[in-house]
Amino acid sequence: MYCASMREYNRQQEPIACECGVKLKCGTGLPQHKKSLLHCRADRLRALLDTCLNFSLIGKRLGVSRERVLQLASRLGYKSMERRTLCRLKRREQEAIEYPTITALRQSCPYPVQLIRLPSARGDLRFYATEVMILGKRCAIHKASYQSRETVHFNYSRGYGGLSEFSLVLIPDGRWIVCRSLKSGNTCFKLGERLLPGRKGSFHGWNERIGAWHILES
Repeated sequence: MYCASMREYNRQQEPIACECGVKLKCGTGLPQHKKSLLHCRADRLRALLDTCLNFSLIGKRLGVSRERVLQLASRLGYKSMERRTLCRLKRREQEAIEYPTITALRQSCPYPVQLIRLPSARGDLRFYATEVMILGKRCAIHKASYQSRETVHFNYSRGYGGLSEFSLVLIPDGRWIVCRSLKSGNTCFKLGERLLPGRKGSFHGWNERIGAWHILES
């Protein structure tokens, strides 16, 4: 009987995980934990922490202090620096998605558009509205400008690090030119005309590349 009592005591001293996801050092504290704020509001607290609100605002919604929210977040496995970095990336991604060029691309492109994280001058990764992934193809985004009333000038280089396989060029009338990128490609053409006089051997069928999204499937 003594051995059975010792086994029961040792079992209660072992670490245990509550159904709310919190790990306890021993089972003897489980009844008290189930009465705590952390156990009763664990799901709501996780939802608020995932929204990237600061600890002060979360504390006001739960009726506790900022320091108490920090303690509860630590018990749930949220690390302050990692959460701050993740929220910063989410915020920058949302800012890049709302950029006018990306908005216009999402409206015109029939395929899903994914942003790419690129290294910044500080060394961290950020989302920029200059390169995207479409159908697994890395695409650089460029803007064209009018050289004259009908002639459009643009470049179709390979973007950051020269890694982009395709170039997406937004012309002033809102349409997109889809073409393969070159190391340092730039040209001009006349809208509505198939040929434009130029040097021999250069490509002149740019009007056929307007809206040619099927090129990305190759």
